Amino acid sequence: MPGRRRVRRAASRGCVMSEAGAGSTTGPEPRGAVRLIFQYEGDEVRLVSSRHIDKLVPPDDEADAEAERQGFFAEVRGADDRVLRRRLLHAPVRRDAEVFSDEQDRGLSRVPVERPSGVFSLVVPDLEEASYVALVERREQDRPGFAAVPSELIRVPLRGTEPGEGS
Repeated sequence: MPGRRRVRRAASRGCVMSEAGAGSTTGPEPRGAVRLIFQYEGDEVRLVSSRHIDKLVPPDDEADAEAERQGFFAEVRGADDRVLRRRLLHAPVRRDAEVFSDEQDRGLSRVPVERPSGVFSLVVPDLEEASYVALVERREQDRPGFAAVPSELIRVPLRGTEPGEGS
């Protein structure tokens, strides 16, 4: 059909391929995707809207390999809390800002923001076994040699009562 991407299963490698050649590793096959829009103020994060979209979301292989590193992650989880997909997010909550210096030779610098606020969006695969998405931040521990400590910022159900569903 014109204007539609066909998807086929590559049987020899167990991955999903589009005609454009984008593949994903073996695992649950998505039924499309869900676009989530979040708003944050300080450390409070809330879901503004969610919407099912017709899109393939490739896996983030680096996020799975580096699950214990510090940073922000979106984790699609099953009802049993098992992580089905993980995606590394590049600083969705901005805790600093770029500012120009009054001195010509200094250029730009970063300064901490006292109470950060903003909006960010996220697209996650719609997996049949998925129950919810958790936004997780892993911060560095005070003690060297220990793994980053995870902190769940928000848990959003993928079925049923999402705000703005279908909008």
